[in-house]
Amino acid sequence: AKAKEAGREIPVMLAEGMEDGRYVVPETLAQLDQLIEFDNAIQKAGLTGKQIPLSISEGLIAGKYNVAEAMRLVNEALDLADKATKMYNDGANISKNLADGIRSGKVSVDEANKEIQASLNYQELVNQALTTGVAIPNNLGEGIRNGTITAQEAVQQMKDAIKFSELSAEAAQTGVEIPQFLADQITAGEIKPAEAVNRMQALIEYTKMLEDSGLAGVAIPNNIVEGILNGEMNVTDTVATLNGWVQFQDALKT
Repeated sequence: AKAKEAGREIPVMLAEGMEDGRYVVPETLAQLDQLIEFDNAIQKAGLTGKQIPLSISEGLIAGKYNVAEAMRLVNEALDLADKATKMYNDGANISKNLADGIRSGKVSVDEANKEIQASLNYQELVNQALTTGVAIPNNLGEGIRNGTITAQEAVQQMKDAIKFSELSAEAAQTGVEIPQFLADQITAGEIKPAEAVNRMQALIEYTKMLEDSGLAGVAIPNNIVEGILNGEMNVTDTVATLNGWVQFQDALKT
């Protein structure tokens, strides 16, 4: 209305962009002028009809940056979106939704770059794991691609899986019996690698406390170790209970 009162004609392409959500609707004539200049630059760049992150036009009319800076951001975002699309189509472990998220502005360029780098890091960790026998959660790659888990989250899970493998190796060298079912649960996606690490550390702590308490070599009920590995029993309380159990067994002998 203000534009009509001022005798200002809103270009058709700009009007369509505001209607379909590609551009924010300006509140002042000065903002409209900025948006017209921006839309002209979009057309000159051959980007007419492309989805432009709404945050860019919002920043433009808010005075955060000028048209030249806004165009730089547009090109950066669209190039990154194209890169994400190509990576996905080439089979990389990257979300099918990432490109659309960049174009819509729901995913910032900075966050998208982190996710793309994480995708590359994830593949490196998988390659490393495959050569060292690390238990790899078999649902991670698929989860990244369908968008149920981010590549950054998957990287952390891979690091935890590698840590679990390292802990298991260290524990085996000290005589701790390694529970195969934990590695199997990681592979099947039934337990997060971080939780497996916690349970492995609990087992190592439990073994050490048995030695410190003079209980090493004592026949221990199977359900106690299973309880620790299942995360159902506290290590300190368990050792205290075992002490009581051993004392009870000794008392029965007298």
